[in-house]
Amino acid sequence: MKNKEEQKQHLIDMMKGDEELGLYDESREIKVEDIFNDEKRENIKKFIDEIKNPSEPNQALKDASQRLEQITSEQSKKK
Repeated sequence: MKNKEEQKQHLIDMMKGDEELGLYDESREIKVEDIFNDEKRENIKKFIDEIKNPSEPNQALKDASQRLEQITSEQSKKK
């Protein structure tokens, strides 16, 4: 039981610290700029761009795809 009480007190202390920082103020608006710096923002833009505009698969990936199709085809013929 003592461990549970320690956890509870730790949580209370953390919340008091958060309150002192103003994290529970309703008037505080959290902006993207507060969370992401320029480097993170650029990486996210690149990531989203890669999803929207994927690059062409390289030759190794094309070869692997063909081998998979061949193996799958051979296995289905055996059945």
